Amino acid sequence: MRSSRKVAALVAVTILSVAACTDSAHERARAKRVAQETIRGSVTEFANKWSANEGWYAELNKLRGDLGSIYSVDLERLWIASSPILFVGKLEDVATISDAEYRLVAAEDFLPYFRAARFRLELACPRQIVDPIVSRIRSAPLAPLDGVAIVANVFQMSAKHPESESVEALPTFTGHGQCVDLFYVVDRSAWFSRP
Repeated sequence: MRSSRKVAALVAVTILSVAACTDSAHERARAKRVAQETIRGSVTEFANKWSANEGWYAELNKLRGDLGSIYSVDLERLWIASSPILFVGKLEDVATISDAEYRLVAAEDFLPYFRAARFRLELACPRQIVDPIVSRIRSAPLAPLDGVAIVANVFQMSAKHPESESVEALPTFTGHGQCVDLFYVVDRSAWFSRP
């Protein structure tokens, strides 16, 4: 299964490369759509493999409604469940817990309808699934949109609310738990740019 994901990632990279070299704006847009569809398909396949809840994004949007308020209890209901969640975001930090595990921190930054909060995961992850992802990210230093798709079991929530009233100051909701699997995403914005 890992090899099929690698192939899908390489196909997406190839398609994005072709899009950059194409002369026609129409063909570039078409190539970009195809690349995004490929990425979304790969991430969906990854989530399905683990029966991960990928619908929490839309559910949270429904709960939020027009009021714009997000509470920890909303995320507890969606993230702390019997099945793992899918989280697509940027890898922010990796630290050693033990010889067998890392502490991984990832944050989303592309939820188009969620500028009222920031979402993060802090997870214990087996080193053998983190090391290849970190190597892949390091091998593409000029890929500002690359990231990770994470399937995780969340056991606890925490929230940090800013003391400032400025518009830029957003509450941060963090899920704590155990990662099940990771998947490198060449362009994490593709996941959030659904038609």
